[in-house]
Amino acid sequence: MDTMSEKQYEAAAAFWKRKDAEAVKMPKEELRGWLEDFLKAHSTLALATASSRGVRCTPLEYRWMQERLVILSEGGEKFLHLAENRDVSAAIFDPYQGFGKLASVQVQGTAEVTAITKDNAEEYQMWLGYPASVFSRLDHPMHLVRIRPERFDVCCSAFKEKGFGTRQSLTV
Repeated sequence: MDTMSEKQYEAAAAFWKRKDAEAVKMPKEELRGWLEDFLKAHSTLALATASSRGVRCTPLEYRWMQERLVILSEGGEKFLHLAENRDVSAAIFDPYQGFGKLASVQVQGTAEVTAITKDNAEEYQMWLGYPASVFSRLDHPMHLVRIRPERFDVCCSAFKEKGFGTRQSLTV
């Protein structure tokens, strides 16, 4: 049972808009550099997909390359959502080490999905991270999901030490 009014929900939703308007912005190139390092230093994300069927949040391994989050997956319910809606969100974060030691990135973007088979693995070789011959031995296709980011929302406590707001956003 909800105990908040619609007005309270709206006020809670507006919290970061107000805080962000007052915060010192990091120069875009410095933020891009931080993002590049952070995304390369991590390998696991939580991918959120949604459609008229519902929502799904799936932990997956990824690689950051050519300004894309690159995922290989055997399958799963996320593909039912992706068939209808390619808009996705992904969260990547450091393990929790206490308040004031946070670092995380939320990515909003669009997924590009390709079934990888023994017949087309060579064509997508640069994205796969494995030799194409590996895919010829599989009895099922793998699925290449490339997420093209459109917006990054970063929360990093260390930014405060540099005089910036702890939350930064970058639209690409």
